[in-house]
Amino acid sequence: MDFYIRPIEEKDLPLVEQTFSNLRAGIHKKRFEDQQRGTLLYLITWDSQKVIARAMLKWMGAGDSRIPNPADCPDIESVFVVDEYRGHGIATKIILYCEDLAREKGFAKIGLSVGQENPHAHRLYTRLGYKNAGYEAFTIGDSYTDGTGKPQSWQETCTYLIKDL
Repeated sequence: MDFYIRPIEEKDLPLVEQTFSNLRAGIHKKRFEDQQRGTLLYLITWDSQKVIARAMLKWMGAGDSRIPNPADCPDIESVFVVDEYRGHGIATKIILYCEDLAREKGFAKIGLSVGQENPHAHRLYTRLGYKNAGYEAFTIGDSYTDGTGKPQSWQETCTYLIKDL
């Protein structure tokens, strides 16, 4: 499988919004704008002209009081691979790509949250060298209207993991 990862560009917004329409309406544009301000990278994975995955790399930590990560530790969030592309190492490549970017910027560690009800992701992160940061479990969630106008809500209890770079 031949795919590539790059930061979102404004021209990508319509296709990204269509592919991930289950997210909060306008979230992709906001992430693009935050990327333009330099606070994060919104990474899109492509297979030719098709969007197949996404992830966010926040440079100054999660920036969310519910997520207990230090500000000097970039935070990987919102990793998602389209169902038909799972099992091909795409999430692994996304995480490694984020690690390389953080290392290039001089960071000594990187972190991410993993839902306690997501054993597949937890195994992946452990295999890649992430370890429990020692923080108490925390709950995150949201209620919103998605890009198709449907009400959505979610909630998960997470553990924070950190990896030394």
